[in-house]
Amino acid sequence: MTSTTHVNFRERVAQVLDDMPPDPTDLEDMVHAALFSGHPAEALSHAAQLDIWLAAHLADMMEPLELLETEADEEYVKE
Repeated sequence: MTSTTHVNFRERVAQVLDDMPPDPTDLEDMVHAALFSGHPAEALSHAAQLDIWLAAHLADMMEPLELLETEADEEYVKE
């Protein structure tokens, strides 16, 4: 059996999503599609629409894995 590399995984995810796109009216479907596609911020956005606590817990898991950009935007930083 051939092992699947990271690149092959992304290609297969793209293939599956092309053949069976996520239902845009199903937020859980959109969260899964974003996660498998490597779009953590998009996944959090969908998760927040579904349940704010789900988004918070996902962010808590994503942060130590460095999946999120953690630097604050300058406009939000108070001097």
